[in-house]
Amino acid sequence: MAESEIARKVREAGVVGAGGAGFPTHAKLSAQVDTYLVNCSECEPLLRVDRQVARRHADRVIAGLRACMQAVGATVGIVGIKAKYHEAIAALSAAAAAGTPAIAVREMEDFYPAGDEHVLTYELTGRVIPQGGLPLAVGVINNNVQTLINVSFALEGVPVTHKHVTVTGAVKSPLTARFPIGTSFREAVQLAGGPTIERFAVLDGGPMMGRFCNDLDVPITKTTNGILLLPPTNPVVQKHDVPIARMLANTGSTCHQCSACTDYCPRYLLGHELRPHLVMRTSTFSALGPMARTVDELNCCECGICDLYACPMDLTPRRVILTHKRELQRQKVRPTAAGQVGVREFYAERRIPLPRLVTRLALAPYDAEAPLREIDWHPRRVTIPRTMHLGAPATPVVAVGDRVKPGDLLGEIPQGALGARVHASIGGRVATIEPAFVIEAEP
Repeated sequence: MAESEIARKVREAGVVGAGGAGFPTHAKLSAQVDTYLVNCSECEPLLRVDRQVARRHADRVIAGLRACMQAVGATVGIVGIKAKYHEAIAALSAAAAAGTPAIAVREMEDFYPAGDEHVLTYELTGRVIPQGGLPLAVGVINNNVQTLINVSFALEGVPVTHKHVTVTGAVKSPLTARFPIGTSFREAVQLAGGPTIERFAVLDGGPMMGRFCNDLDVPITKTTNGILLLPPTNPVVQKHDVPIARMLANTGSTCHQCSACTDYCPRYLLGHELRPHLVMRTSTFSALGPMARTVDELNCCECGICDLYACPMDLTPRRVILTHKRELQRQKVRPTAAGQVGVREFYAERRIPLPRLVTRLALAPYDAEAPLREIDWHPRRVTIPRTMHLGAPATPVVAVGDRVKPGDLLGEIPQGALGARVHASIGGRVATIEPAFVIEAEP
């Protein structure tokens, strides 16, 4: 299949990054690089989904990778996976050996954040992405395993309508299952046996980088990897619940400039000029601080190490940084590429072992297996956001009252914009198109 044909099929299927921000995959395939990386490191505590689908669908992971390599002219393909995922390694290695070009399955140590694209690129290739840059700057593209599975289906004309998700934490029977996009968190949690506690916080994702939700009625999207319930007493929840105004005030009175937040920052360790302890110092004098001091905050990967692991004074450098970062982004300030000094000599020693992180965050009681179960789930109603990706919201091509089948196109990419198509995940009647597509199944 021609390179342009691969990108076209991926665009038509609405494939986006299945973890993180959801960058439209067809846009990545317009580049030319020499190396294509697959992220199967799954470094978020408690999540199981990537290793499970990699084991179950190894052939599709490798098929998607080979297609993407062809599209971008890459001659090297590497799957980065933690050495402890033995069954997934065996399945991927067998699939990788079955065809051409050759694919390397590279084992990684069990640390956080192994899945950060800058860290993954360095661990697998030895190349350092410059501060303010993308993997393309060093001839690399990264994709998540579920993204490549979706690419393999796209080549067969099958759009993205479902998502594998781990449902875990304070639930009776943790599981991983494939859900129609737009299924509510509430229904997914009920399939996991329901909550084991009366009061809980809900995260879309893992405990380190997951997004807190107000309730269980939010929908599963193309980027949902985990649904996590935690008690209000858990350190992850308690840190989030401190009002930012109080945290900024506490910073001025409590931060003693120990620099632990900087010492463990993965971007600082790779040679970037982000120094969270200096951000904390600046915040003592001003809510935003001098622009020259805060511009490096745009390089923050928001991994949460400074908040949830490093700070001995129970402060939240990440939240302070994000307050500044959002304002800089609003002002359309771009990160600077200056000041790269090379990987710090203590990089390897300061990677965070995942078991230590689980203990520090009091997550051990929830570090349970979440078996991948084949559940033929048919919700009566789905809510499908028009934007589950970076870029512009999809433009509706259906109207209220239309009847659709699974896989039918609901929203198209706006002309000339970065975006992704949106498709129906169930059959039924379109009840709403603003601000999201709501489909109600018919009897």
